[in-house]
Amino acid sequence: MSAGTGSRSCVRWLALSVAVVVGLAACSSGDGDDGASGDNRGTGTTGGAPAGEVTELEIDRTSRFTKLETFCEPASEEPAEAPEATDDGITEDSISITHIRVTLEDLEDLGFAIPIGDPADQAEKFVEIINDRCGGINGRRLDLSLVEAPPIAPEGQDPNAVAQAACIEATEDNNAVFAFSGSGWGGQGGATCVTGAHDTMFLTTYNVTQEDLEDADNRLYTTTVSSADGLEYLARTLDEQGTLDGKRIGIVMQDSPGDPDIVEQGLIDTLEELGHEPVRVDALGCGGGNVCSTGVIESVQGMIADGVDVMFPLLNAINLPSYVAELVTQGVEPGQIQFYQGAYHAQNADLVSSKVVVFNDAAAGELYDGTVIVSPAPTGAFRLPDFEPNEFAEMCNREYQAAGGETYTATDPETNSAYGATTGMCAFVRIIARAVEAAGPNPTREDLAEAVEGLGAFDSGLTIPGSFGPGKYTGPNALFRKTFIYPCPEDMAPFEGDTCIVPEGDPFPIPA
Repeated sequence: MSAGTGSRSCVRWLALSVAVVVGLAACSSGDGDDGASGDNRGTGTTGGAPAGEVTELEIDRTSRFTKLETFCEPASEEPAEAPEATDDGITEDSISITHIRVTLEDLEDLGFAIPIGDPADQAEKFVEIINDRCGGINGRRLDLSLVEAPPIAPEGQDPNAVAQAACIEATEDNNAVFAFSGSGWGGQGGATCVTGAHDTMFLTTYNVTQEDLEDADNRLYTTTVSSADGLEYLARTLDEQGTLDGKRIGIVMQDSPGDPDIVEQGLIDTLEELGHEPVRVDALGCGGGNVCSTGVIESVQGMIADGVDVMFPLLNAINLPSYVAELVTQGVEPGQIQFYQGAYHAQNADLVSSKVVVFNDAAAGELYDGTVIVSPAPTGAFRLPDFEPNEFAEMCNREYQAAGGETYTATDPETNSAYGATTGMCAFVRIIARAVEAAGPNPTREDLAEAVEGLGAFDSGLTIPGSFGPGKYTGPNALFRKTFIYPCPEDMAPFEGDTCIVPEGDPFPIPA
């Protein structure tokens, strides 16, 4: 394995911040299942969408916070007992919650404008609906505060220290019982600081690690899968389809902190267990900066020399385009290598994957065309001819608009990312509300943690509901197979660079 010197984790944080848009519009998908894909011009058989029935999950609709017609219903009864102050952040009339927002607008100058609307306003509107229209929960209002954190640590500042500062403001200054972030915050030790060090429940879209979950003691929940789990699911799905049989597998990653361990645990160990030994594994050196260019030429030369015909290019939005460009430069032809991706480094997002072309040219797009992606979100579902918006997502956006928010539409490429972000925020606030309701009139923090853990199935905007339970702290219960298409047909609403991602077939079970 080639390696360079250590890397600042700034780019990793950038990629995780960008990950908020992974499937945001897709997270609003309905039950359409007429898949579409590119020509899958990689070598050999790439297989279709895997078969298998997803376990039926039923959401308890008896709660006033689980209806599909309205965000919440007004309380019809008084609490069983008078509310009292029971714990830090829980007074007789309120429960403290904090929204940690990554200032994604700061990424615009780097070419990552993220049109997800105003997350702070989205959170405020849904909390106001609970407090004002629905009368609070068990005699208490949700006391919402906002903490903002940069997507990239300012020059000269330690990213870990920046994350710790946001954590301290949320947990100590605001005394938050719940913290939540739909913009990818949680890295650099942030999630561990909130949960393990401060006994605060944290709901996030951040790709948590197994270590994060183990350190959190049932306080950490994510609506995505963990990074290592996502790579394991990718490998097992491809193995079940037989698409890796007889292939010469190459893997390229970054030597950024955490990346080699995640890739080894999630992908390499799984491939070896399944009998698919990679012929080449490279780690590009980042040299303490934002661009991981050390070893790119040598890696491509080695992949070609070793006859690699299947590749997992596990690089972020900055480094994948340059690696694909080098493949083109060294003469790799479309169809010579079949590429596979998961949600790692947000490569299942239109915004991120499009950079392969936007930062290069048509030749790079033609080489990357047909890349197969496996992850929980049906990215690009709105492009399918029989697309129907998810009922929960439609309710969330309707309620947000009625409360004075902007109007977003699932089928409009200009606003569907904001539509999905609104749905995600709606899901976060409802999860918190359901836990507060279920924990009874005078809960402690421990009671509330147990209530989230016992939540069961919940609306997330995906075709298959998410769920939490004892030992299950990641929400998704199904995967989708998608294809990166270049050039994307005009009638499929191309993203930037004439690219698009389109799901194939029905959701399928997460492989055991």
